[in-house]
Amino acid sequence: MSNEVSRDFTRADVCAAAIADAFKDDGEIFASPMGLLPMLGVRLAKLTANPDLVISDGESLFLAGVPPLFAKGDVVEGWIP
Repeated sequence: MSNEVSRDFTRADVCAAAIADAFKDDGEIFASPMGLLPMLGVRLAKLTANPDLVISDGESLFLAGVPPLFAKGDVVEGWIP
């Protein structure tokens, strides 16, 4: 048996996972990610550790689902005044 540890991850992967972990078990709170890594981390959190997380498109919409990066959300849950 090998004692090797897989190192097939980048610093950006670790940062996105750390951002997602910051929202773990926080319940229904609002996250408005500004930038690529925060966007990845928040969407990862919603898909894994906190499905109640309310996310925005980074501008003026609350999104009901988790759209692919740089895609418009199909289902708008609400508008941010």
